[in-house]
Amino acid sequence: MKSGTKSVIISFLILIFFWFEISTGSVKIGISELLQILSFQDTDSIASKIILHIRLPRTLTAILGGGALAIAGLLMQTLFKNPLAGPSVLGGSAGASLGVGIMMLAGGSVASSLHIKQLDTLGNWSIAIAAIMGSTLVLSVVLAFARKVKDNVILLIIGIMIGYLANGILSLWQFFASPEELQDFLLWTFGNLSAVTYSQLIVLSILIISGVFISLLVAKPLNALLLGENYAQSMGVDIKNIRILLIVVSSVLAGAITAFCGPIGFVGITVPHLTRMVFRTSNHKVLIPNTFLLGSLVLVICDLLAQIPGSALVLPINVITSFLGAPVIMWFLLRRRKFKRAI
Repeated sequence: MKSGTKSVIISFLILIFFWFEISTGSVKIGISELLQILSFQDTDSIASKIILHIRLPRTLTAILGGGALAIAGLLMQTLFKNPLAGPSVLGGSAGASLGVGIMMLAGGSVASSLHIKQLDTLGNWSIAIAAIMGSTLVLSVVLAFARKVKDNVILLIIGIMIGYLANGILSLWQFFASPEELQDFLLWTFGNLSAVTYSQLIVLSILIISGVFISLLVAKPLNALLLGENYAQSMGVDIKNIRILLIVVSSVLAGAITAFCGPIGFVGITVPHLTRMVFRTSNHKVLIPNTFLLGSLVLVICDLLAQIPGSALVLPINVITSFLGAPVIMWFLLRRRKFKRAI
């Protein structure tokens, strides 16, 4: 089957699960009523408010978020030539968590003035800005090292250590926080796609579309990196600049999702492997758009599974991504080991 046909099938599956996603929930909405709402013929009923202000933004966030995390993971795996590298490997997610942790665990007048406890529009924006600031701080440190360190392995280790350092500071901050503040922060770490507003969705869309567009522009240098840095340099690739660019793009894609939805695991690690297996290629001109599509499909399915039909209970998205992602990673490692033995 050709790559284009597979892409069409994945796109069609996204549309199918998009429909299931917006029609599934504690409130049952019929097909005819749903069509009226989506065509904006009914905008005043309770059902329309549920669809247009809760389910539709959540589904669009899942589509954008899944694709962004998958692309970020693909870029990191190519840069470091490490199949277990993901969007959070350089400490960006840890930095975002630290920023949000400091904001949410601040307590007293700081949290109240920023509406953190109410989690209204101002509260959501405050959390997003805190996550962006934390992620940017860590990214700045990593980029400072990236300009001086030539070895990608050393840079990878430095990124992991910076992540540990950020987590250590966060743990210390949590130790002195109250139980109520800890509970709020813990809920944020579970990941939540339903808190994104349309204004935040616009910002998210701009960041993600820009990141994906830049990724497509550097598809040729990414292909060259697969054959080694020496070969890439002989092809005219500026290793230092392309490395910094990939780190920035990956961090922006992952940081944007973490800022508005909380940390979401496994999607960025597993989806690039799934894409390579489905399309049987290492050509990034094929991998990048299809990794985005497959990432969108995976996160929409995960969010759909997180909802219990007929119930108001919604499981944390990270629970589902972990249940699906961990077996895939273990299977991949075992498959890779058998392949090496065969050689």
